[in-house]
This record gives sequence, structure tokens and C-alpha cells, in this order.
Amino acid sequence: MMLSCMFAKFLLLGATFLAMAQSHCPDVQPMRNLNITEYTRASWYVQEQQVTAYQSEEQLRCVVATYDAGYSKWWQQPPFFTGSVLSVYNHYADGKPTLNERNQPVNRLCASVKNRALPSKLLVAPCFLPLAAGGDYWVIGVGSSRDGHYEWAVVSGGRARKKYADGCTTDTGYFNSGLWIFSRTPVLAAAKLAEARSLLRSMGYTLSLMKSVSQTGCSYAGAYLKR
Repeated sequence: MMLSCMFAKFLLLGATFLAMAQSHCPDVQPMRNLNITEYTRASWYVQEQQVTAYQSEEQLRCVVATYDAGYSKWWQQPPFFTGSVLSVYNHYADGKPTLNERNQPVNRLCASVKNRALPSKLLVAPCFLPLAAGGDYWVIGVGSSRDGHYEWAVVSGGRARKKYADGCTTDTGYFNSGLWIFSRTPVLAAAKLAEARSLLRSMGYTLSLMKSVSQTGCSYAGAYLKR
């Protein structure tokens, strides 16, 4: 009985310390008024990102993400979910193809939109798994051209929970992990990249874990692209 009480106190203490650590991180939220049609209009080329348990630093070459909104003949609804779903196709050099020999997209993930009024807040998982197995994917900011087209985007794997000397960031495991800077072009102009980095800093993020993604000499062979 005494050991059980001590164990319970230990868990409570651990949870308290975790809550205190998280309370020192800004309460960043998914952006409002994301135009999901524009967001999924064309592919995104990753410029910088954090390493995660599912993508090592060695794999940060020619990384591109393509999203489809709505139904297609390759579409599959996640189990026990009837809401809106985006199709997700992530590719990197020498990784699994997202386009087969018949030019059909393959190796799809599902990004579930739990709240139609907030399409920037998504849960991503293999399509055969329920939402509970999904990882947070939040679009927290975009940069737009004069005609309203998105030029870059910043994406966070949920709330920044880990505190560092110069700010907070997400985890590096499988869940609630990842931080990305996207570009519509393989190489984002330096001034635009500086804007994206500045936005993250203004939100309280540390950039100390961000790694540059090489987009030089990429053929994107096997990648499902929308231009």
C-alpha cells in the first residue's frame, strides 16, 4: 500500500513538473482562415525542418509534400471517422515512391480535419488507423504573394512543449513532433526564408534544432507532384 502511494505521488509530481515546463512555452495555435484549397493547390518543398523519429537527418534531401483535398479513386476514409480528410504524400530522395509507374499516387497518409472551421488543425496517420493514432499537424503561418497565393508555410507538430534556452519547440519522437518551413518552389528566396524564420521566433520557437533540407540536384523521381 505504501509503495502504491509513493508511486502515485511520483506520477503526480512528474505530471506537475511537465505542466510547469509547458506553461513556460507560448500557447501557439493553428492559424485561422487557412484557405485549404490554396494550401493543397500545389506541392510544398521543405526548406528546413527538425529531425524526428520517422525522418532522420540523412533523409533530408529533396523532401517534398503533396496534399489532395476531397475524394479520388485512390481515396480511403480512416476508420471510425466521417469528417473531412486530406490525402498526404511525403517523399524524399531514395524514399518510398508516391507515384507509381501508371502515374497514380501511392503510399498515402490521411490528414483528418476534426473541425471544419479550423482546417489548419490536422491529425496525420496511416489511413487504416483511427484518429487516436494520429500525430498533430498544425499550419501556424503562411506567407502570401500579392495575388493571394501561398509562397511559404510553417507547420508545427502540435503545441511547442519542450523548453530551451532560446525558446520552445515540439518533440522529436513519433507524436507531437516536428517543425517545418515549406516553400512552393524548391529553393525559397533568402528574404522569404528569413520571414518564415522570423515568424517562428516571434511565436516563441527555438530554431536551434532546425536542419537545412537540400533541394539541389533533385529529380524528384517517384514523387507525386502538383505544380
